[in-house]
Amino acid sequence: MKLQRLEAIRKLYFSLPLVPRDCPLCGGKSGSLLVRRDRYFLPIDVVECTDCGFVHASRNLDREGARQFYTSIYPWLIYRRPRAEAEYDLQKREQAAFRWQRILARIDRPDSVFELGCGDGHFLAEARRLGISQLAAVEPDSSSRAHIIASLGPETDLWGDLSDVPQQPLKSQLIAMFHVLEHL
Repeated sequence: MKLQRLEAIRKLYFSLPLVPRDCPLCGGKSGSLLVRRDRYFLPIDVVECTDCGFVHASRNLDREGARQFYTSIYPWLIYRRPRAEAEYDLQKREQAAFRWQRILARIDRPDSVFELGCGDGHFLAEARRLGISQLAAVEPDSSSRAHIIASLGPETDLWGDLSDVPQQPLKSQLIAMFHVLEHL
């Protein structure tokens, strides 16, 4: 059964449509190829923009492909790791604490945080531990969103896509994103 599931995921994974994209920072049309595949072996062609030097994926999933990836494939890639879940969780909590330590060495503790691409919410959980009560985030993976609501509570504003965030101005004193900009 596991092999059948793995084969189904593999077929879906390599059938996802990729669309070309310009540099998301400056709009540049060309780049020097750095890597042909991402960490999950999706053939996205990571390039360095010849105009501004920003490193990004020159091909990306379209909206429907991203939905399929984050619904069917991403949870399997993230949660089927060979290492123990507790070890993974500890690593992510330590990483979040380190990030907050670096942030608070430079700015005062914010009252509100918005995180784009929050994964399982470790950065938000550390914010809550530090006494920050206004938390908002975007995370495309539905199982990660369910985990965040279960651990941080329903008062955390959470959306599945950036386009789902209400049009009213989002007022956050700190906006964070880690390993996200290259996907925008």
